[in-house]
Amino acid sequence: MRSSGAGTSWSGWDRTRAGSPPASAAGRTIGEPVALGGVVVNPGDIVVADDDGVIVIPPHRAEEALTAVEAIVAREADLDAEVTELRSRIA
Repeated sequence: MRSSGAGTSWSGWDRTRAGSPPASAAGRTIGEPVALGGVVVNPGDIVVADDDGVIVIPPHRAEEALTAVEAIVAREADLDAEVTELRSRIA
């Protein structure tokens, strides 16, 4: 978590900076599959990360993943509306 300096905090990854590769990367080429934390990441995979974790999506499953995410977002919106309604009854 990094602070923006304006009293707010945000998290993110900086694509413009790269440290030195680990010694284990010596001799490797760009475009090879890599194993990270026991998960193989292939060239072209979609990698999404946030504070809760990281997911690797093969391109051929991108539509399936998007459909699932849209369903989750819709359900969470419904739950938020229910909570708001219940709170208004209590107040």
